[in-house]
Amino acid sequence: MATPRPHLARLLLHLRRRPRALPLPFSPSSSSAHGPHPGPSLWPPPAPLAPPAGAWGRAFHDGRPRGPLWRSKKLIGKEALFAIQGLKRFKGDEEKQADFVRRHVARLLKADKLAVLGELERQEEVDLAVKMFRIIQKEDWYKPDIYIYKDLIIALAKCKKMEEAMVIWGNMRDENLFPDSQTYAEGFVEGSSTSPIAKKQSEARF
Repeated sequence: MATPRPHLARLLLHLRRRPRALPLPFSPSSSSAHGPHPGPSLWPPPAPLAPPAGAWGRAFHDGRPRGPLWRSKKLIGKEALFAIQGLKRFKGDEEKQADFVRRHVARLLKADKLAVLGELERQEEVDLAVKMFRIIQKEDWYKPDIYIYKDLIIALAKCKKMEEAMVIWGNMRDENLFPDSQTYAEGFVEGSSTSPIAKKQSEARF
C-alpha cells in the first residue's frame, strides 16, 4: 500500500529536524578501519597534576610552632605542664608555692613528675629542679638512679651553681652511686674550676 504524499513529507521533515548524534570519544577497541586516522584518546580525562614539593605543607600548615620546643611540649602531659607553670609562677612566694605543690604537684603520676624534673632542667630552672628532685625522693616508688643525679648535676654546673651541685654529688655518693666520665666532663670541668675534681677523680668508673 503506497504511503500518502502528505504523510511522507511530514516524515521527511521530522527526520531532518532530529539532532545528529555526536561521535563517541575514540578508544582503540572501537576504532574503525574505514574512518579517518583517530586522534589521541580524550577519555578518561587526564589526572590533575600533583602540587609542587612543599605546596601541600604550606596549604595545610596549622600554625603550630615547629622544632624541639614543640616536640618537648607534645611529650609532656597537660597536668605536668600546669605544674611547671605553677612552680615558676610562685617561685618568689614560698607559702603559695608550698600550697601549690601540696595541691597539684604531689598528686602527679610518676611519669609526670619525672617529666617536670627534666623540663625544669632543660629550661635551666635549676632551683625548681632541685625542689622537684626532693619531692621525688620522698615517693615510695623512688629508687636511686645515676642518670637522674647526672642530669641534675650537669644542669646545676651549667648555671654555675657549683655549691648546689656538690651537695647533690654528696647525696649521690651517700646512695652508693658512682659518677661517670660525662658527669665529670660536663658537670665540673666545663662548669667550674678543677678544684673539686682532684679530690674525687678516683671515684669515677670509666
